[in-house]
Amino acid sequence: MAEIKDTTKEGKRRCQVVLDWSKSKPDILSYIALGLGLGWFFTVPLIIFSTPIVYKNFPVVIYFIVSLVIISAFYPVDYKYQPSWCYAIGEWMVMTSMRYFYFKLESEDHEALENLTSPALFAMEPHGVLPITLFWGKTKAIKSKEFKYRCCLSSSMFAFPMMKHFLTWCGAISVDKKEMIKYLDRGFSLGLCPGGVKEVQYLGDQSECVLYLQEHKGFTKLAMSRGIPIVPTFTFGLRDTYSIWKPPLPEWLKKLGSKMGFFPMIFFGLWGIPFAQARPVPLTTILGKPIIMPKWDFDAEEGDTLKKKKDQEMLDKCHSIVVSEISRLFEENKHAYGDGNVKLRVV
Repeated sequence: MAEIKDTTKEGKRRCQVVLDWSKSKPDILSYIALGLGLGWFFTVPLIIFSTPIVYKNFPVVIYFIVSLVIISAFYPVDYKYQPSWCYAIGEWMVMTSMRYFYFKLESEDHEALENLTSPALFAMEPHGVLPITLFWGKTKAIKSKEFKYRCCLSSSMFAFPMMKHFLTWCGAISVDKKEMIKYLDRGFSLGLCPGGVKEVQYLGDQSECVLYLQEHKGFTKLAMSRGIPIVPTFTFGLRDTYSIWKPPLPEWLKKLGSKMGFFPMIFFGLWGIPFAQARPVPLTTILGKPIIMPKWDFDAEEGDTLKKKKDQEMLDKCHSIVVSEISRLFEENKHAYGDGNVKLRVV
């Protein structure tokens, strides 16, 4: 069995800066790029109601937008159906949007990431209102020719015409297990937020950061079943991208929202506008050391209680190490990024 090393108590702040756009300033192009991918609730009304050109040609603009929406609603998002120029647009959107957030990427062992011989799962925490930095892999920070990357978003994000295609061009796929396996089989590394949308319900208290990881072990199990590494990852600054208001809701509605991929609330972004794109705040993502997972067969026969018990024990052991490493990344780096007084809580 491959060794799993718990490095929680090892040294501190041994990070290499891989990308540093912290000196960048948002410009009109960065506002447009981010709006295309994540700001549709705000961008479309702005286009329709803000310019004299639109007022003068209102019917033409409406017909044009409606036509695009209809085409996008029926056109598939599978990568093989996207023209190459669409990928160029997506890459431009990611690179430009990351500069909007003064984005910085640090890595604890970048040589190990450059030399990965198999796909990896990047466990990216926390979720925030929107897990914006999942798209980091399209910045070409890992220069290995063998490295291919997709980020996994809630399937509900692909329910919106036009937005679903822009997200696809930026490198996103559904977090559906079959979809993830399909891309792993093609040699793609995947980035996902294992805590998922359930973490959103804990947002609002700036004194703590809550990760919903105790029950969400599916990503660890997937990595073990294929014998691929997990890269623990933490992003600082995500909680400042939006402010939120959570109405008092019955428990059943919260559970329904979690299953559908969103949490019922109102979030305020750019200029304090509800459902707008995010504020341009500094974001820093830290990539931890890859954790080698043992290749483990979970296919116990029906009634094989002993095998199932061993499976669960091994899964729990591996998962606890991943959670410890994510927690370590936060604790060792929080003072450097203004979260020194923030308490991390894993539920």
